[in-house]
Amino acid sequence: MESSCTVTNYFGGSICLSATTGYTIEIFNSIADVPLAMWYQVVPAGHTFLHYDYLKAFETSCSGNMSFRYVVFRKDGRLAGVATYQLILFDGNNIGNEDSKKEQTWWTNILNGLVNRMKLRILVLGNTFMTGEYGWYFTDAKVLGEAELAALQQATHQLLKEAKQTKQSVSALLVKDVFTDNLGALPQLQQQGFLQFPVQPDMILDIEPAWKTFDDYLGAMSSKYRVRMRKAIKDMNGVEIRQMTIDEVTANMPEMERLYQEIINTASFKMATFDLDHVPNLLKTLTTEQFWVDGFWLEGKLVAFISFYKHQNQLVAGMMGMDRSSQRTFDLYLNVLLLVARRAIEHGMKQAVYGRTAMEIKSSVGAKPHDMYLYTRHVSGWKNRILLPIVKRLSSNKPWHQRNPFKETV
Repeated sequence: MESSCTVTNYFGGSICLSATTGYTIEIFNSIADVPLAMWYQVVPAGHTFLHYDYLKAFETSCSGNMSFRYVVFRKDGRLAGVATYQLILFDGNNIGNEDSKKEQTWWTNILNGLVNRMKLRILVLGNTFMTGEYGWYFTDAKVLGEAELAALQQATHQLLKEAKQTKQSVSALLVKDVFTDNLGALPQLQQQGFLQFPVQPDMILDIEPAWKTFDDYLGAMSSKYRVRMRKAIKDMNGVEIRQMTIDEVTANMPEMERLYQEIINTASFKMATFDLDHVPNLLKTLTTEQFWVDGFWLEGKLVAFISFYKHQNQLVAGMMGMDRSSQRTFDLYLNVLLLVARRAIEHGMKQAVYGRTAMEIKSSVGAKPHDMYLYTRHVSGWKNRILLPIVKRLSSNKPWHQRNPFKETV
């Protein structure tokens, strides 16, 4: 493509580039339609969240309110990038309200009412299932440049056209989870009416090279926090933690669903809820080095679980469930967080990724916030204008206290 305005903008006009893109696109409606050799010629080894089997497991498990699209990019004829999209039906009733009555005003009540009535078909560029930049990969660009952004916009434009032709017209677009350090050319989207808004940060624990064991990690904490963590571990007396087999996961699926719902029902924002059938599907297709599930057992009964992904040099915490009635007795949630740190150290990872939400308690085990942005816009210009206060309402984060459990270093 020439450097002039050559890429069509779905919202009218065209996108001006300062450099030649050279990208062409190919779209697939299922990961099974993408030639395996083509996909892996682009996706690097260890990129779990673009792994063919990972995507296939989720696609197989998430039917009904979600469909999937995959894009392969070529640059000057060679394979040079991939991107994943999900087309989801969004129901505003999935959004809870954490405001106390004291904090509510006539304006927030109006906004809550508008949000709860929202029923949108949203095209998501990114990974709906996980917090993080897991939705695209370009071989020539770690951070999206103008050419890569234009290529993604070209793919998005084509997907919007196809959705309209199949009578599945998209109401809104969402570019999901971009670290503030990696925005690249994405802020240009604001010139086209996209709303940039902050979301709760991804909480990440950096694993120090000196931490060869879990005891080394605890030993690096100040006395106050070390005593707190050891007490939590002691409170687990009688609870066994062990890796679950496929047979155990299958047999305990109803209980896992219940434990998962106990956690998800307390969330203030749910983009979508997922069928836990993806868990045994992933266990069947990925190796135990890539994905596994640890269960917390009390007298033979499952009271909590958490899934883990190895992604390059990170251990990423996945879905979890917990019996909230056992939380106080066994300090379950804190012990789940400590298990994430333990597993990251045991597997020689450089980081433990906790995801967003519950930032303060996650910071108490050493995780630090990494700020992120989302970009969204309604395809209708006038509806996009009234979307701004709603987006601000959804993205408002309550203040929280950052804790530092580690000893001061000189």
